[in-house]
Amino acid sequence: MSFELIGRHSRLVKEIKRLDSPSHRLETGRFLVEGIRVVEELLSSDLDIVHLLISERLLASEIAQWAEEVKRKRPGASVWIAADSLMQDLSCAKTSQGVLAVVELPEVKPEDILQVSRLLVLSQVQDPGNVGTLIRSGLAFGFEAALICGGADPFNARAVRSAAGAVFHMPVLRVDERDLDSWSQDLRDEGFTLITAEAHGGQNIKDVNFPAKSALILGAEVKGVDKSWRSKEHIKVHIPLSAKSESLNVAAAGAVIMYEMAR
Repeated sequence: MSFELIGRHSRLVKEIKRLDSPSHRLETGRFLVEGIRVVEELLSSDLDIVHLLISERLLASEIAQWAEEVKRKRPGASVWIAADSLMQDLSCAKTSQGVLAVVELPEVKPEDILQVSRLLVLSQVQDPGNVGTLIRSGLAFGFEAALICGGADPFNARAVRSAAGAVFHMPVLRVDERDLDSWSQDLRDEGFTLITAEAHGGQNIKDVNFPAKSALILGAEVKGVDKSWRSKEHIKVHIPLSAKSESLNVAAAGAVIMYEMAR
C-alpha cells in the first residue's frame, strides 16, 4: 500500500484545523467528514473527496483496503496516513475513529429549496448536534431539503457526524439570519404553508391535515420560532405531552412532528 505519511506541521494539517471555522469553510468551499460509517456514506454520494486521512493503527485492518478502493474509485482524492496522536488532535470527538475526509461543499441554490414540497427550516438552532440530528430525521421522513437560517453551521464537523450522512443526500442551504423576513415571504410566494412548532398553544399535531406543500419551522432551543415566520396564514402545532413532562428538546420535537407529517 502506497500511502504517504503526513507530518504534524504540514500545510494540509494546518488547513484541516482551519476548517473548524465556518468562514473558512465558506471561503474554501470545503468541510470535514469524520468517522468510518459517515465516510462510507459519503462514498455513496456524488460529493468530491479532496483528501482522506487514516490513522496508522488502521493499516493492518480492512480500513486500509477500503482506503485503497477510495484511491482507485476517486482518482482526484489524495490518501494519507497520519499518526494516531495527530488524528486525535484533528478529531471533534473524544475518541477518534481514525478516518477523516476533506470534502467539497455541495452547490445548493435557492431554487433547489423553493421547488420542493416538504421543506425543513431551522431558524437559529444553535446546537450543531441538534442541527445534524434534525437533518437526519428530515431525510428519514421524506423531507426533500433543509433551509438553515442562522444558528449552527450544518457543515460543522459535529453536525455532519450527527446527520449520519444526510447532508450528502439532500439539498441543505445556509442563509444569514438577517434574511429571515425575505425568506419567510419567498416561501409564502412559492405556495408553502408555514408550520411552526410551539411549546404551548396551536393545534394538536394528531388533528392537523398537513398541506402537501409545507415548510416546518423549528426555532432556537430557548427562544423558539422567530416572529418573522408568523403570519395570519401559518399553522401553529404542538405535541401533546404527559402532565409530568414540560417539553421536548428541538431535535426530539422535530422528529415527532416530521413523523406525523409523513403519515
